[in-house]
Amino acid sequence: MPERPRAAPARAAPAPTAPSRAAGAGRSEAGGGTAQGASGAGALDAWRAAVGRAVLRGLRQPPGRGRVVLALTVDVRGRITGVQVAASSGDGRLDRAAAREAMAVRRVPAAPPGTPPGAYRLRLVVDLS
Repeated sequence: MPERPRAAPARAAPAPTAPSRAAGAGRSEAGGGTAQGASGAGALDAWRAAVGRAVLRGLRQPPGRGRVVLALTVDVRGRITGVQVAASSGDGRLDRAAAREAMAVRRVPAAPPGTPPGAYRLRLVVDLS
C-alpha cells in the first residue's frame, strides 16, 4: 500500500495562511474578505483546517520526495475549482503530480454558514517524504 503524504510537521498545515478571495486582488487577512459574523474567524479557521485534512486524505503518494506548497481555490460549497503550485519542491514532475492529485479530490467540507459567497484561496503545505 503506498504511503500517504503528510502535512509538514513544523507547521499547522493544512492551510497555514488565511484565505483570500480568489476573485479579489492581493491577499485578504482575517477580517478583510473572510467570513466573520455568526460563524466568526474561529469557524473559518476550522474550515480551512478541515479542507486541508480532506485534501491530504485524498492524495496518493506522487513519485518522488519533497515539500510542495499548493494554492487551492475552494468555493463555499466545498468544491475545489483550482490548484496551483505556490512553492515548488524543485522537481517539476512531483509538483505537477501533487497538484493533479489535489485537483482530483474535487469536494471538501463546505464553508461555515455566514461565509460570503465566492471562491477562497487556501495554501496547503504537503510534505512528501
